Parts: sequence; C-alpha cells; structure tokens
Amino acid sequence: MKKKGNFLYKLIIMILLCIIGFSGYKVGTILYNYYIGTHENNKVIEAAKVELKKNKFRINWKKLLKMNPDTIAWIRSEDTPINYPIVQGKDNDYYLHRLFNGEYNFKGTLFADYQIKKPFKDFNTIVYGHLMKDGSMFKSLSKYDDIEYYRKHKTMFLATPEKNYNIKIFAMVKIVADSDLYRIDFIDAADKQRYIDKVTELSKIRTSVKVGPNDRLVMMSTCTTDVNEDRFVVYGKLVERK
Repeated sequence: MKKKGNFLYKLIIMILLCIIGFSGYKVGTILYNYYIGTHENNKVIEAAKVELKKNKFRINWKKLLKMNPDTIAWIRSEDTPINYPIVQGKDNDYYLHRLFNGEYNFKGTLFADYQIKKPFKDFNTIVYGHLMKDGSMFKSLSKYDDIEYYRKHKTMFLATPEKNYNIKIFAMVKIVADSDLYRIDFIDAADKQRYIDKVTELSKIRTSVKVGPNDRLVMMSTCTTDVNEDRFVVYGKLVERK
C-alpha cells in the first residue's frame, strides 16, 4: 500500500513538473517573439534612418523599399510605441503573422487591405495591426476611447514615398469583425457622407475635426481582448504636410 502511495506521489510530481516545464516553455516563446519583433523593427528604423524632427519626417525610401518592396508608408504617433512601416501584400493573411523581413512572428506587420487600389489616395484606406500585450503594434488605439488620451494624441504622422501627412484623429469606434464599416468602395459623395455620419455617430469620443466626402480617411483597425472578437477602430483624415 505504501509503495502504491509513493508511486502516485511521484507520478503527481512528474505531471506537475511537466506542466510547469511546458508553461515555462510557452511563456519563454511568447517573450522571445516579443523581443524579436521589437528588435527587428528597431533594425528597420535604424537602416531606413527614420527621423521625425522639427515637424519634418525623414525616411530613406530607397533603402526601405530595397528591404521590402511591399512597403507603402510609415506611421508614427509621438509618445507611443507606434513607429512602424506599413506594407500591402497580395492578401490579408501573409503579414498577419510575419515581420517586415518575412520571418514568422505573431506580432506581424502593419498592413493595408490588399484590395485597396491606391492606398492613402482612395477615400478610405484600412490598415490592420495586432493589439499586443507588451503595448506594441496597434495596442495604443485601444486608449482612444478616453477623451483625455485623445487630447494628448490628436495627430499621428504618415509618410509615403511621394508625400508626408498628418493624420487628424476624429473618431474611435468598437465594432464587430464583419462590420459593414470595413468598406473601400463608395458610389458617390453622398455615399461617402453617409459613411462619415455613421462613423461619427458610433464614435466613443467627440472631436472638433471636420470631415467631408472630399477628405481621405485612414481606418486603423486592431483586435480587442473580448471573447467575441470585436475590433477597436480609430479614424483619422489625411492632411498634407507642407
């Protein structure tokens, strides 16, 4: 009886050690992925000589495009971790879990919807990014439902190979993953205005930014931590920087 008890005791200990070991491995893998993702982005920033000084955005586009021809823009939000290249792939899956250099990593890369023909020139450009627990990628978007946070982060900066822009934030909504707000095709100016009105109506914040059908929108989308997989979406309008 005593031997049986010792066997069960040892078996339980072994099972617990296996669980602890596996959990440690999983945590270690997650932390390693966070580290690699951040490290690789810092390498891109350094290689492309990304600078935002005295209200001027400077990027070595020749170098950046050589590193990844899928690059279409760079986005920066001061005093937040958002300082990333934006790419556009042949579908919406490739960069979901791949870094800028193409290596697999659950942090992925910020990417524009592949169906958009002229990113940041069409009326509504959708940009996707993960909400990471370490605060990176598009995690900062989840804070825009706080009006005080908005007041400190009213403007983001966007650079393309052709022009530089301010992104004037005007709305933050929480929607389902298959919401009809994920649109890129519009019939006419009236259709665009109805879209703007709906976004403004659903917004969790009220701003003084005026938006019309002749403006160009940036729809920045990230996931939430909800079990029903809702999305946080922050809207801004593009204003060319002189």
